[in-house]
Amino acid sequence: MDFSSLRALGLNEYEAKAYAALASRRDPVAGRVVASESGVPPSRVYDVLRGLEGKGLVAMVHSKPLSFEAPDPEQALAEYAKRESERLNEARASALEQLRSLGRVDSLDEPFFKVYFGNEHRFTRSLPFYRSAKKRIWVISRSEVLPNFILKEIRSAIKRGVDDRVIATEKTPASRLVVEKYLAAGAKARYLDELRGFNQIVYDYDKVYQVFFDPGQPDNVCVVAITHPGFNAMAAEFFKAAWAKAAPV
Repeated sequence: MDFSSLRALGLNEYEAKAYAALASRRDPVAGRVVASESGVPPSRVYDVLRGLEGKGLVAMVHSKPLSFEAPDPEQALAEYAKRESERLNEARASALEQLRSLGRVDSLDEPFFKVYFGNEHRFTRSLPFYRSAKKRIWVISRSEVLPNFILKEIRSAIKRGVDDRVIATEKTPASRLVVEKYLAAGAKARYLDELRGFNQIVYDYDKVYQVFFDPGQPDNVCVVAITHPGFNAMAAEFFKAAWAKAAPV
């Protein structure tokens, strides 16, 4: 018999076998019968049944000899799954708190900023910013990658009158290709290698998107989306100063 469904609920191999044997019977049976029908070793069967009793799936109905039954499986499994879900949610919340204290978590959500860890967030989290931009999208980037779905949003923004500029901090073949894509889309572009390693996008003075890379592990990426008015105004002024210093493409 395949016990994978019971195992998926969190039962171990012996628990799944013992529970299946009990659930197939209408009357209480002794532990030795469960052992015989399920293949659970007799030396382990009572511990296994006690474990199932603790999970609310099995009930002891006679003490001499020890006999057990499986109450209505549909109701018992539903209640067990609910308890497990609540337990896992509590464990998840506790784990996130511990990871936050270590600075290792998939995301942090605070009043003025959101932090995401992982390369998969590098571009996808910026999509709402591109789509909502009304006046400006100012980019400082090493510009080695520009996904087509971001390029599409850049073209759309420029068509609706958004001032799109990029300061490239690298002059590698890959970055030159990306800069050409920006220019072809209608954006303005300049070079400033003294900002190498710095990655920031300013949207309309009220949103800033920063990307940080681990030098030793390029795929280890931290993304920070900031909506603090004072910080974002400062970031915009920083871009204007950098643009004035940057060299034309």
